[in-house]
Amino acid sequence: YRSFNPWCSWKTFLFEKLVNDPRFQKSSFAADSLLNLAENYRLFFYFSKAIDAYLAHFKRYPNSSVRAYVYEKVAYLQMNTGDLRDAAATFVDYATVFQGRKEAPKFYFQAGLIYERLKNVPEQRRIWKGVIERYRSTMGQDGLVLQAMLRLARIAKKQRKMKTALKLWKEILREFTRRQQPPNSPAAAAAAEAMWELLDREFTFFARLKVKGSVKRQRAVLAKKNSLAGQLTMKYANIIPFKIADWSICAFYRQGEILRQFAQTIYDAPEPKGASEQMRDEIATLKEDFVARLEDQALKKFAFAVLKARELNVTGKCATRALEAANKFDSERFPLFRKDFRRYVSKTVYSVDPSVRDLKKKKKK
Repeated sequence: YRSFNPWCSWKTFLFEKLVNDPRFQKSSFAADSLLNLAENYRLFFYFSKAIDAYLAHFKRYPNSSVRAYVYEKVAYLQMNTGDLRDAAATFVDYATVFQGRKEAPKFYFQAGLIYERLKNVPEQRRIWKGVIERYRSTMGQDGLVLQAMLRLARIAKKQRKMKTALKLWKEILREFTRRQQPPNSPAAAAAAEAMWELLDREFTFFARLKVKGSVKRQRAVLAKKNSLAGQLTMKYANIIPFKIADWSICAFYRQGEILRQFAQTIYDAPEPKGASEQMRDEIATLKEDFVARLEDQALKKFAFAVLKARELNVTGKCATRALEAANKFDSERFPLFRKDFRRYVSKTVYSVDPSVRDLKKKKKK
């Protein structure tokens, strides 16, 4: 029967008979029948029964050649049916029982992703630390290890444990270099985000520098901000070689934002005290010229970010911000698009209830 067509509803009945009838429990076909029963349940969408059948096979036949396959099916069925806590536990158990299999690290990492969906921070932290401890020295698992470090850093940042986050971001960059990881990889994605986070603190300091006080003080702040602008622009350029599209667009956008922010600082600088009217006019002219040049350069960066995002089909926050920034300088070349052109009707504009029609007729009478 199985060789003819194994996936028929009436054959599910036969497999149930072979599995549940005491006469066939010691048959050499018992294990195969239970597996086929589980497969039939799954294919006919009886997922709860399929999970029970797979688990029964896993427990009854510890020496089965398909034991890993069976337990993998249990984990994915639990996850896809919304039983996330059991799915996470099964993925962890799989990685422990079948630790020598190549998919074990990926399944252990999957448990952490499930705990992220459940917003269970203690379990997330436990899994990410477990990934690092278990697979730090395992060949081919560099991406998972660096991604686990990154997620620990995200948790630390969210909990405002910045010392821990900074330490992890720096360690990610060191490990990426030490492990000689290629660009456009999970490891490169972790390194790109880590570099962005480290540079974001420097950008925040740069943005907070304000020109005020005496002429001497203003000159010192402008000189410092000018120097920082050049340094930060070069540092953000170091994100691009990781070849992670989203973070490359963010780097282009931030380079433009550095120039725009510097221009705004100069524009907002107060006039020096005691300056004559002629000197004020000269300063205003110089400021306008210098600010215009900086804004032109900023627009080029924003425009490049927008065009590159369209080329790479990137639609993240940085791509949106770059478009919004470019629109402020040149709305004709960079128009903003409505997010949603569709109009939804939440209520019906007519009724099919005959009683309503009868009431309307009565009112007319």
